[in-house]
Amino acid sequence: METPNHSWRLRHIDIDNYRDNQKKSFRS
Repeated sequence: METPNHSWRLRHIDIDNYRDNQKKSFRS
């Protein structure tokens, strides 16, 4: 059951990066 958790973690990080990129784009 560690694989699904790891996947969720990666997805969560990806979402965080996506939001961060949106903030940067919005700033520009």
